[in-house]
Amino acid sequence: MVTIRDVANKANVSIATVSNVINHNCKVADKTAQKVWDAIHELNYVPDYVSRGSKSIMSKSIGVLIEDIQHPYTQPSLFIHGISNCCEDQNYRMQLINMNIGISNNNLAPNQTVEKKVVTSIRSLVKSDLRGVVYIAIHPRNMDFLLDKINLPVVMAYSFSESAPSFISDDFHGGRIATEYLIQNGHTKIGIISGPTISYPAHKRFMAYQEVLMEHGLPFNPAYLYSGNWLYEDGVRACQYFCSLPDPPTAIFAMNDIMAYGVINYAHEAHIHIPDDLSVIGFDNLEMSAYTYPPLTTVQLPFYEIGYKSAEALIQMLEHRELQTASESLIRSLPCKVISRQTVKNISKLS
Repeated sequence: MVTIRDVANKANVSIATVSNVINHNCKVADKTAQKVWDAIHELNYVPDYVSRGSKSIMSKSIGVLIEDIQHPYTQPSLFIHGISNCCEDQNYRMQLINMNIGISNNNLAPNQTVEKKVVTSIRSLVKSDLRGVVYIAIHPRNMDFLLDKINLPVVMAYSFSESAPSFISDDFHGGRIATEYLIQNGHTKIGIISGPTISYPAHKRFMAYQEVLMEHGLPFNPAYLYSGNWLYEDGVRACQYFCSLPDPPTAIFAMNDIMAYGVINYAHEAHIHIPDDLSVIGFDNLEMSAYTYPPLTTVQLPFYEIGYKSAEALIQMLEHRELQTASESLIRSLPCKVISRQTVKNISKLS
């Protein structure tokens, strides 16, 4: 691991000078300070503020790294809103860096690409005198590979690590309540449009769907599974496929709202009435879901709560100098909830 002594040797200055530049303790000549920052950047050095226990740890600022603030299938503004409100409540400031990592559907950016972006972003945060980081992922996945690149107190939001506090959505719970909702409304023939098989949320939601069917004594029908890729076109093709079956489902559980939009629009074109002929439930509660025709019943992910609790946990670490320790209890799953609108019909009382 690169040390402060390595930086001092590279910049041909004393260790005290490096420390003064990093901590803004006293005036250092601009030319000398630039040599230090150049050495820090070249060596990929990240100061370990926590282990030093320095006075600057109480800086009332945190950094927020987000992989893609314009990602179409999540709602980054809700994460940011939660973090911002927590910072306001705790009298902290936040600095947001959008890393603009190219992540789409199930095509994750290589770890090396993510690492490079993170290293560059952390340099900016250190230079801004920030002492901790909330890292917001766009796809839930294990982020242990990033911890040695950050080297600051960090909390993972919508992702997880075995060695850092992590807040994720309980996708298994979300899959359960979506399937239960359809069964409670009398549906026993439930088609499901899954996300890609490598997706952590898709896997959890599908396992929950199967478990709920089993608990209600309903067999899993492989014909009622359509594997998608989170795309609108997947919803169109899935609805077309389900409706062509000899015994089609009476309800469809789409694992995201975008695919549910495809189901609804294909149904309209095929003169299939929703919810009279076919019920639909989505997953995400995107803003547009309240304005489909009819308005989409869906599952809401706890993005705001993840943001708030992530910032709250980071601030607690900074205030009390609590370091991360490897423990499963560091991963906290927050529940989802059904947003009931008009695309699911109760058929339990129909003869």
